[in-house]
Amino acid sequence: MRYLVCIQYVNNLGRLASGNLDYKSFILFCFSRYFASPLGQYLGLSLTGEIIEKPTPNIILEKFFLNNKKPTDADFVALQKQTDSTRRQIERWFRNRRNQDRTKTLHKFTESSWRFMFYLLIFWYGVFVLHNKPWVWDRSLTFKGWPYHHVPHDIFWYYAIEAGFYVSLLISVFSDVRRKDFWEMVVHHFCTLGLMFTSYIGDLLRIGSLVLVVHDAVDYWLEAAKLVKYIATVNKKWQPLCDILFVIFFIIWIITRLIIFPVWILYNTLFLAPSYFGFPPLYFLINGMLVALQILHIFWSIIIGKIAWNAINKGEIEKDERSDSDIEVSGEEENSNKPEFIINGSHNLRSRDTQQDMVNSHK
Repeated sequence: MRYLVCIQYVNNLGRLASGNLDYKSFILFCFSRYFASPLGQYLGLSLTGEIIEKPTPNIILEKFFLNNKKPTDADFVALQKQTDSTRRQIERWFRNRRNQDRTKTLHKFTESSWRFMFYLLIFWYGVFVLHNKPWVWDRSLTFKGWPYHHVPHDIFWYYAIEAGFYVSLLISVFSDVRRKDFWEMVVHHFCTLGLMFTSYIGDLLRIGSLVLVVHDAVDYWLEAAKLVKYIATVNKKWQPLCDILFVIFFIIWIITRLIIFPVWILYNTLFLAPSYFGFPPLYFLINGMLVALQILHIFWSIIIGKIAWNAINKGEIEKDERSDSDIEVSGEEENSNKPEFIINGSHNLRSRDTQQDMVNSHK
């Protein structure tokens, strides 16, 4: 009977998550269009993005770029021979071409604004839901009475809202700003959703709720620091606030992801849970996903540590190392704004019409 109820719950939760996607799309559109984007523009972010020099048309380089955006030294030598260009000209072409695909800072600002609002509200809602639950403060009660734990309505809606959001994140991660840890984020979202559904079916909502609130505790501080960093790209007066928010985020990250999560939650599921229900497949499934999350925590801690180390050496928080979205500018280009039109590497000072004719002749 219980499994029938669980299946019905999963079906209802799936429909609710799907409904949340449509509802979220509408809310996200309104939020971005009428709040986040105007706020970003008011704070100095450009609607059209940074001024980027367009790369000059070159069929050979464009074809190579589609397969490899960052040539090696050997590639540069080969391209110099094929295009009769200098290395500096080719390097500049690739920088301009990569910059052309960059995501606008205002777009990233609106994405982070949405996530900041959700993480902030859902964390404090989770605190409100869980603060009076005795098993939150006494981990010996986490599995007591299993598998006959009552599911309160507040826990159900806490799970439903989180499920809808993480389903939307799993889908939108393929269209949002692409980062270096893309696949790690996909694994994270799959593990989170897997834990939520499995913990309900296995009557482990107590441990599942703790996992959710521990993760939400730090996420909105990260988004807040990113928001201020985006503003600091056009107004350096915001940089000190960015540094402060990053320090707060780093401290909370260490406490929640590297101390509370492994010591309070992972220890419970690995070593205390068997005394209540032994070693069924559920034990290995839940702990496998929790261990995967902890491995991701360590991976991201290394990235955060690099950012913190660079901040100590350079005096300010740099860009998120996962991001490929910042404009690339070389020292030589800062001192020169002269456009270079390259066809097979030669400087061409003829008119644009003549240049285009030459490009067409190479097709």
